[in-house]
Amino acid sequence: MNLRQLTLIVLTLNMLLLSSSNTLVMPFLPLYLQDELNCPDDYLSIYTATAYSITFIVSMFASPVWGKFADIYGKKTMLVRVSVILCISYLCCYLSTNAIELCLSRALQGLASGMTPAFLGLVSELQSSNKTGKAMGFIQSANLTGTIIGPVIGGVISEITGVRECFFIVMVVTAITSLLNIFVVKEPQVKKEETEDQTATADNSFTPLLKDPVIQSLSCCIFINAMSIMMVVPMLSTYVISLTEYKDPIVMSGLVFALSGIAGAIASPLWGSYGNKYSYLNILAVSSLGAAITYLVQTFVKDISIFALLQFSFGLCICAIAPAVHSITAKHVASKNKTKAYSLIYSSQQLGNLSGPIICAVITNVFAQQYVFLCIAAMLGSLSLYLVAIKFVREHKEN
Repeated sequence: MNLRQLTLIVLTLNMLLLSSSNTLVMPFLPLYLQDELNCPDDYLSIYTATAYSITFIVSMFASPVWGKFADIYGKKTMLVRVSVILCISYLCCYLSTNAIELCLSRALQGLASGMTPAFLGLVSELQSSNKTGKAMGFIQSANLTGTIIGPVIGGVISEITGVRECFFIVMVVTAITSLLNIFVVKEPQVKKEETEDQTATADNSFTPLLKDPVIQSLSCCIFINAMSIMMVVPMLSTYVISLTEYKDPIVMSGLVFALSGIAGAIASPLWGSYGNKYSYLNILAVSSLGAAITYLVQTFVKDISIFALLQFSFGLCICAIAPAVHSITAKHVASKNKTKAYSLIYSSQQLGNLSGPIICAVITNVFAQQYVFLCIAAMLGSLSLYLVAIKFVREHKEN
């Protein structure tokens, strides 16, 4: 095993640990606020919403800053710094004595959001262009796997020791990750020559990237991807209750939601490999259309078994978007600007994560839960048509 392969394995393990640690305590924040931080019932919903959203809000603004620093001072250096800050943030959550301190600790966690763009920048530099898609697929698979197992592990730990101890365990895991980053990950050598289809800029500003139509389109793709996933999360348990008479609908809703993640973890590397062969733009268009169709059908489904099968099918389709977006970015953007580009795309993803639950609340209050699926189908279908139009225009210009 050469150093490049070892580094890729460590980065994949990084992503697995990071995503699992992020979701380890997320479902149990209301319990932590209520039982251990003695948050008054009248303010529980406010502090819960703040603790959830403040991480996304801070990370939207912090991620581009970390991305710019990573391109200037080195991706490994920034990866280590961000992982250390993340470790400190979990320690602060563990030591919190009231709701305000927890919200501030969660804000600090958002400040450490630059780890994912640094991951992606390192992976794109370590892999040759014909293997980037597969590597991005493995990173996405690790991300989804960690997201699935995180709440399960957190639930077991919380049941045995309590929610506070979860933060301590996550801190230890993050500290181990930091050590791996320090001693194993190596900064890749910057390529002296850029390929013809890469964009290069003479300064370190974000302006050229923000004006780049390819980056704008990719940011739109990842925004819709994140929003379509998060729109279902707030209403899933109540919707499952309406479809089944199972005695424990909360467990059932967790299993149904996990199906899409399991499907994504299985299919992400495959989509990455197909992107190398058949064009990532084609993969984006096909996967968006497939995800739109599965959610359109879910609008009319009343059987829990078929609904669960469609959730699995949705996971098979939607998981292709992130690896394809990241692979196109790796191919399109110059080495010295890659982490900045990834950080902008990551900010778009965080905005989608934040917007999804808000739009879901508006739709369910004004209309009905079924219309959430219809809205997601419309967004993904429109995205697929937009990508087909881009493909048509590109082929027309080439001819």
